[in-house]
Amino acid sequence: MNKKIFFLRVIVLGLSLALLAACSSIDKTAYKNARTLPSLEIPPNLMAPAVSEGVEMVTQTDSVAAGKAALIWERDGGLLMVLNLDYATAWMQIGEILKAKGFSIKSEEKAKGLYHLQLQDSSKQLSIEDRGVKILVTILDSKKRRDHSNEAYQILSKIHAELR
Repeated sequence: MNKKIFFLRVIVLGLSLALLAACSSIDKTAYKNARTLPSLEIPPNLMAPAVSEGVEMVTQTDSVAAGKAALIWERDGGLLMVLNLDYATAWMQIGEILKAKGFSIKSEEKAKGLYHLQLQDSSKQLSIEDRGVKILVTILDSKKRRDHSNEAYQILSKIHAELR
C-alpha cells in the first residue's frame, strides 16, 4: 500500500475518533431538562382579520404584473394594495368603486391622493400614492398612520375584488 494513502487513512481515522469523543463529552442536561413553551398568541391590539373567500393574498409585488391589483401583507401587520395602473385611472376607478359599494365620501383631494371616508363609527382616509412604476393604496387612521383594523382590511378587499 502506498505510504501517502496509509498516512491519509490514519489521519482521517484519528480525526473521526476525536470528533466522536468530543460529541460524547458534551453536557446533555440542558437538552434533557428542556420543556415545551406555550404557543404564541396575537396580542389584543394586533387584530388578525379573517380572510374572506375570494380574496387572493400575495406577498410579492411581482405578482401584480399578472393582473391589475394585489393585496400585500407587510411584516408589521399592515395591508396595502399595489396597482398596475396609472394614477389617473387608479383615482377614477377607486372613486367609482367606493361609490358603487356605498362608501360615504366626505371629500376628495386628488392632488394629495386622498379620499376622506365617513364610516359608521369613524372616519378613514384612503391614500393613493404614485410610486412611478406602481400605485400604492392604503387606509390611514385619524393620526395618518397605516390602519391595521379589520375595517381597513374590508375596504381594501372590496376594492381589490373589483379591480382584479
